[in-house]
Amino acid sequence: MIYQSFSKESVTEKKSRRDIRLTLYSSEGRNELENYIRQYYPPGYGSLEGKGYVETVTFRQEGPIWYADVAIWHDSGIGITIGQRTPLNHSLRAVAVSLPLQQKSNYRTKWDHFFWQRCPVVTETAVSGSTSGTSGSSGTQVLPTQYASAVTEVPFEANGVNYRWTKNGDDLDGTPKNGYYWKCIATPTKPGVESWDFHTYQITEYGEYHDERTASWVVDSLLDHIRSQPLLGDFGLSSKLSGSGWNWKCDDAHVAHDGKRWVATLVWTLSGDRNGWDTDLYSNASS
Repeated sequence: MIYQSFSKESVTEKKSRRDIRLTLYSSEGRNELENYIRQYYPPGYGSLEGKGYVETVTFRQEGPIWYADVAIWHDSGIGITIGQRTPLNHSLRAVAVSLPLQQKSNYRTKWDHFFWQRCPVVTETAVSGSTSGTSGSSGTQVLPTQYASAVTEVPFEANGVNYRWTKNGDDLDGTPKNGYYWKCIATPTKPGVESWDFHTYQITEYGEYHDERTASWVVDSLLDHIRSQPLLGDFGLSSKLSGSGWNWKCDDAHVAHDGKRWVATLVWTLSGDRNGWDTDLYSNASS
């Protein structure tokens, strides 16, 4: 017959973990006690699934009585509708995100485009015969006022002259066509620059688990999904940024064993503005 002589329970500061210690004993010998432990207190999941995880079992003998000291770890983290477990803690940091140059609020087309002017082909008649040449001018090139303020590649006309933008300086080669040719009159003012660093916030959420299956919940249904805030909150950032519409996208999930427990992490990135992440590109996660 197996008896229980001692049980003790403690709760961590965040109330997300309970440590249970209990002692079982038998006067019938160690084999009977071991069989009982294998049946009712196996390591990992076993019969304790959803209730806790057997961390250690220590056998000892005092006279004719054999004892088994059982340590049980129970994760009582808050439940969420995705049907799995939540992380136990989180951290916040500011990070730089590389964005296309065109997304800069004060972007100008001249930064990364070549600027072209359509010029007529001029035919001159000389005494010795006819020769063809292209028009040109000496001195500093006069640029239209629209050059400095343009923010798109849309061609335009100013004072009867046509202008175009291209990303590649070889797109328009200047070959005469139908009485005109294209002349590059300005090169990019920020050559080779294709992106810029935008600073935003990332929250990393993590938890420790006793088996791989429990930890792997982080890769199930959150990657590339959007939430109004991460699972454990956003440190009040949404309210500090004055206005709704900011949201978070799950950019990374990681599961690894640290030698003792399985560690699961999620990384959430705050949207660049109150328009939030594009829902045409990313789906909303379960709340």
